[in-house]
Amino acid sequence: MDIRYPLRLLSLIFMLCACTAEGQDLVRLGAIASLTGPAGEEGRNWLEGAELAVAELKTQGRAVELYVEDDSTVPSKLAGAFRKLVAANKVQAIIGGTWDFLGETAYPLARQMRIPFVTPTNPDEIIPEAERNNPYIFAAGLSLAAEKEALKAVLVAERVRSLTIYYPRMSWGEFHAAMMREVAKELKLTASEVPFPIESFPANVQADALNIVKLRSDAVFASIDYNGLDLLTRNFARLHYGPKLFTTQHLEDAFNLSREPERFKAAFGVYPAINSASFEQAFEKQYGRHPKVYAAEGYDAVKFLYQAIAAKVNFGKPPADFRYEGAAGEYKFPEVGGRSRAIVQTAAKIMTTRKGRFEPY
Repeated sequence: MDIRYPLRLLSLIFMLCACTAEGQDLVRLGAIASLTGPAGEEGRNWLEGAELAVAELKTQGRAVELYVEDDSTVPSKLAGAFRKLVAANKVQAIIGGTWDFLGETAYPLARQMRIPFVTPTNPDEIIPEAERNNPYIFAAGLSLAAEKEALKAVLVAERVRSLTIYYPRMSWGEFHAAMMREVAKELKLTASEVPFPIESFPANVQADALNIVKLRSDAVFASIDYNGLDLLTRNFARLHYGPKLFTTQHLEDAFNLSREPERFKAAFGVYPAINSASFEQAFEKQYGRHPKVYAAEGYDAVKFLYQAIAAKVNFGKPPADFRYEGAAGEYKFPEVGGRSRAIVQTAAKIMTTRKGRFEPY
């Protein structure tokens, strides 16, 4: 018999006993990220932040595991992944819901199974009314209120007088369209709208672009992903139309992947601000580049949930004094019985490509 085998077994037993002696219970977290499909950009971004947080916790000697599932941007796959994480992996909390309809699939499951669920990308404002009293769901995405104020300031600075709102008929798009209607009203802008069914996107971008060009607005607000922005600006260039382009959190990839900076000579994207230089440095050391949109929120979701579970917080009736100082801001539980499900108030920043590079406005 090879004597090395029992020695390795004894070593493993010793390590397990040492961990138990320290009084640490293993914290099991689940992540349902959109690693494929149209939400893959943002899903990969926030998961990188989450995995960095887990690596740091383990380096600090914390007992934590992250079980990852890909929902492929398909609601039914998210539902299956949610049930698997709870039944097979015995997770105590889940992070996910990269796009609005994915979050909407998870919310009733969180209530049914009493599993805390954090969406790191969706703002509190777009959570359905029926889920506002769900104590197990929490939103960490950049708020529409913060987006609105940041966009208003730039529209004024850029002297925009007319605006076309281009958006998909889904929660994310509808809520952003409503936000921009308010902005147009408050700034007394001439506003037009070109909505489209998400099922027909991006097949109808060419026709949509033609309809937008006919309106001849100074600026276009497009609530679409990086692929849509690339297609839209290609059609604008073909039609010799160069409006100021405003968008949400997809400008960076659209600009970098286009390799045609002239199509983005007047583009502006609204992004969540990062308040932690140490997080940015740790991320760059780990991945060799700066953190992309929602990486900080994925990182914070892991740290927030770990801290709460380790403290044995009752998520159904959480303490008002629980705090976590995150990379995106201060995290705390929503008021019990209140309408908000936000756990952080993030600040917004405007990024632009006016000078041929992606940089702060």
